[in-house]
Amino acid sequence: SAVEGVAEIFNYPACDVFLLEEKDVLRYANITIDSKIMRAAEKITGVTVDGYMIKLFEGSCFKEVIDTKAPVVLDDMVRVFEGFAGGGPGLAKLAPIVAKVAGFKWVIRVPLLSNNRVLGILGAATNRDLSDIDLPSLELFASNLAVIIERKQMEDMLRESEEKYRLIVNSSHTGIYILQDGLFKFANETMCRITGYTREELIGMSFEDLIAPESRKVIAEGYKRQRGQAGPAYVEFKGLCKDGSVRDALTYSVPITYQGRPASQGNLIDITERKKTEDSLKESEEKYRSLVESSHTGIYIIQDGILRFVNQKLCEIAGYSKDELLGSNFERLIAPESKGVIAESYKRQSGETGPAYFEFKGLRKDGGLRDVISYSVPIRYQGRPAVQGNLIDITERKRAEEQIKELMELNENIIESAPSAIHFIDRDFVVQSWNSFCERYIHIDKADIIGKNLFEAIPSLRKLGWDKIYERVLETGTTFEKRGYKITRTFGPCKGEEWYQNLNVVPVRKDGKIIGAVTIIEDVTDLQQAQNSLIGLLEEIKESNKMLESANIRLHENDRLKSIFLATVSHELRTPLNAIIGFTGLMLQGRGGELGSEQKKQLEIVNSNARHLRALIEDLLDISKIEAGRILVEPAEFNLQKAIGEVAQLFTSKTR
Repeated sequence: SAVEGVAEIFNYPACDVFLLEEKDVLRYANITIDSKIMRAAEKITGVTVDGYMIKLFEGSCFKEVIDTKAPVVLDDMVRVFEGFAGGGPGLAKLAPIVAKVAGFKWVIRVPLLSNNRVLGILGAATNRDLSDIDLPSLELFASNLAVIIERKQMEDMLRESEEKYRLIVNSSHTGIYILQDGLFKFANETMCRITGYTREELIGMSFEDLIAPESRKVIAEGYKRQRGQAGPAYVEFKGLCKDGSVRDALTYSVPITYQGRPASQGNLIDITERKKTEDSLKESEEKYRSLVESSHTGIYIIQDGILRFVNQKLCEIAGYSKDELLGSNFERLIAPESKGVIAESYKRQSGETGPAYFEFKGLRKDGGLRDVISYSVPIRYQGRPAVQGNLIDITERKRAEEQIKELMELNENIIESAPSAIHFIDRDFVVQSWNSFCERYIHIDKADIIGKNLFEAIPSLRKLGWDKIYERVLETGTTFEKRGYKITRTFGPCKGEEWYQNLNVVPVRKDGKIIGAVTIIEDVTDLQQAQNSLIGLLEEIKESNKMLESANIRLHENDRLKSIFLATVSHELRTPLNAIIGFTGLMLQGRGGELGSEQKKQLEIVNSNARHLRALIEDLLDISKIEAGRILVEPAEFNLQKAIGEVAQLFTSKTR
């Protein structure tokens, strides 16, 4: 209406207002012109002016006004129309038609300035000559119009801001309130939803009514502690809802002026679920911390090559305390000979997102070396890239593996050097191992049978019933044993020969399941032949024993006859000897008359020899008893000198 008033007062056929929307864009905001002229021009061009945007460009009259912040007066309609080219071909076509129909002679462009800031351009067109008051009057009007435009823009901005604020407040997930004198003066929808009260119930209600009794002291101390501070006051408390339920809440407020008086505006957040989550997280963290600290695996976090976290197990493996490890370089735990391996592994696995596995020699604080394995994954730690890893001491496992390897090599050597054919088949009868004796005994090379079906490689074994033997062993898990049975070779260089062997088929179990069978074949041909020879020898010995028994019987009979003979002879001899001994004894005693010295000497010799003969007979009987085992010989002392004298006397008399 103000623009229309200016056009009417100064008799301008056209007045227009362009507002500066952006740095180089004008918006056609208002135009006053004879409606018949405008409709005719719009009908001819098919273009309407309302809301049209004009882009500024160098050389246009609009650009000159904006840049110089000074009016431009033009009687060159061509230059005037060139400015409309920034609005596109339609507006550039419409403007000259309107000017021609209206009969414009002069066009004035005046900047709309407020605090030296260009808000837009006021334009006027006349079909008469200009007077001295046209430009000053338009400048005065432009300055007043700029104030009106700026105020309207501010009102629009304030209204828009209020709408945005109202929308934000009411759609906020945070309870928003204003307190004055401890009473609610404003509360948004979320505040009502959290507390369970309607807005009408909250307005005028005391804030203390929303505080659980156990938290009122906390609230009072919190406000007292932060009294006088310019920043917001943060207080966490137990909130009391309308239905009597208690919710965990966090409020923070700032001092404001409300309706000319001091007040406070605050936000209230329902943190009940967050507290539950925090409690669960805390419990989870405690469990995680407990698991980490009680883990049998060393756990660490590395950031920029520096240890940021280690658990107790890692300290035990490395021999350091936590204080010694934290903040130190991870390389101190790597033996010199393994640093190149680690660097190469990291280089090889760079860019991979999965876990990185490394096996290396770990260096302890005391200088000892440990075999360790580490596997790590990239993580974010305190907002920055890091690596979390596990470290396992495998020293004992490596030793056990070496021992197992040695045992396996020993077992393999034992099997290879065994004087028996040993081979292993799986449940599909596929040969998995074949020792050297098998090669020599069965005449099939290891390379020609391993990985092949036993019965396809040696079909004749089916005829011998070996497939049934293996099936029974694999199904029942019982050992098959057959000793010393005779076979006739049906293949190989020894075909047709008869051999004797012992066969053992033993099931092999893994984790309680039968996975195959081991076959042990012993060649006992020589043993069997030796056994057959021994049996023949035993038969000969048996026959000899029979002959010995017969000879022994005859010997016993001869011995019996000898004993009878000796008894008879001794009886027949001892009787006359006893008479001789007795008679010579009487003669020597002088009972037959006195004897001369020579007679006496001769009788003593007769008596002595008779006694000696009787002793021989008794000794002969004693020897027979000794041989028969009826007398025990006991050694006894005797007078050797006397015995020698008696022997000498005996043989002296015989020589005479």
